[in-house]
Amino acid sequence: MGYRRMTLEDLKSIFLRFHSNQNISRIAVNESRDRKTVREYIKLFIKNGYSPGSVLKSDEEIYAFLKSLLPITRKDSPKSKDLNDLKEYISGLITDKKEAVKIKTAYEIIKTQHCWEGSYETFKLYVRKNNLAKRAANTTIRIELPPGLETQIDYGKVGTHYSQKDKRNRVVNAYCGILSSSRLPFIEFTYTQNEEEFSSSAINMFEFYEGVTEYISLDNLKSGVIKADLYDPKINKSFGETAEYYGVFVNPCRVASPKDKGKVERLVPQARELFRKLKILYPNENLAFYNKEAKKWSKEEYGMKEHGTTGIPPYSSYLEEKKSLKPLPEERFEICKWKKAKVHIDQFVNFEKKYYSLPVKYVGKEVWVKKSGDMVYIYFDYELLRSYIIPISSHRAYLKEDFPEVVREMLDGGYPKYLLSKAKNYGEKTHIYIEGILSPHAYLNARRAAGILTIIEEYKNHPYFEKVIDTAVYRRITLPKELKILFSDELYQKRFDFYEESSDAQKEMVRTASYYFD
Repeated sequence: MGYRRMTLEDLKSIFLRFHSNQNISRIAVNESRDRKTVREYIKLFIKNGYSPGSVLKSDEEIYAFLKSLLPITRKDSPKSKDLNDLKEYISGLITDKKEAVKIKTAYEIIKTQHCWEGSYETFKLYVRKNNLAKRAANTTIRIELPPGLETQIDYGKVGTHYSQKDKRNRVVNAYCGILSSSRLPFIEFTYTQNEEEFSSSAINMFEFYEGVTEYISLDNLKSGVIKADLYDPKINKSFGETAEYYGVFVNPCRVASPKDKGKVERLVPQARELFRKLKILYPNENLAFYNKEAKKWSKEEYGMKEHGTTGIPPYSSYLEEKKSLKPLPEERFEICKWKKAKVHIDQFVNFEKKYYSLPVKYVGKEVWVKKSGDMVYIYFDYELLRSYIIPISSHRAYLKEDFPEVVREMLDGGYPKYLLSKAKNYGEKTHIYIEGILSPHAYLNARRAAGILTIIEEYKNHPYFEKVIDTAVYRRITLPKELKILFSDELYQKRFDFYEESSDAQKEMVRTASYYFD
């Protein structure tokens, strides 16, 4: 309850209710006062000899008595005057540009640091009377937009939910949208904020509104915006394709400027409150159920209440704004996944643990990989280079013509054989070592084996070469960097000298039988 200064008439009304034996709660409700305030005054009444039903004195005497009680709430009370010495300090606490605190926090600081004994209401009254909370001009101009022009969207964390699929608690985000003209909201709860989920929620929002506005204003989320820039922002490809398909322009807001989308910013706390309510009421339901309830809430609860700014229920305004929305395409957009990838030295691009070949001239270059349905498309500089059906059983998809003649043979089952034949050049132990790495999934481990052979070539003249290889086999070392460490560990290698095998002569018994029996 906000603070309202006590007047003589207010105090008289409380006194008369007390005299007629009304309880504290009833007096507080009827007088719109805090119960603590009412209780303190009643104590003063009783202290001065008044009680319910007692004989009252004249009005002049009662007024005089009540007037004597008022100084405890006056703005110019001694406690308030004590703050004058701290006036600048208090103002600094509240108006600091970087680390300003609220009046309540400032009160607690003053109370602790300076042992001030006044009440919070007295402190707040002093701050307002002296304009100590006045900050530098930071006004907001509310701009009302015509119907069908703008949709504002934002993400916000709302809590956690147990995922039956993942068998664990997961963080839940709320995708929030709002039509700037009618103020009809859209809320969808999701576990992730990735590009595909972001685009999917946007499509669900378009279908909820049964149309799209001219443009969308959104935060600089990585799900929607790759690079935040005032004049040239970069939109993620997945979301960019979605927006282009539905004919809506994407307008990223300025960095650290939440007021650019102030309407949807106020929706996020409401989404959080809605999620918590649904979680309590329906603890065993999934997010799909919560999203259905969120749509009902948008239309039937929030949408039916008179809006504080427009004075019109959002759903009623929406029915008019709907006429200005651009219609949806006949078919729903199929969301594609995009990823930037580098072409490896072996001419393959890695995308979702599958490998796709490109001509040798693209080695070391960055390309865009697009996944749509069961197809993968690879682009370079906006040019489509290759399209592949995503392999099911194999990890590789390739065209032989992408590779030089000497390599083509290796692609038909020859690459692991090539690595094994190369390993024989370094001795039988190396051959056994590489064979162990390639087994049982030769193609899966081919890169690792090739890396090991590169290290072996580097250290082929090492004095303890074979002993290091033996150790690598024994320890099951399959990573090139681990083998390199083993080759470079001189302290460990010196121990090999102590474990030279003994000759047969050394193993023979040199003592005669007489040594034991004579």
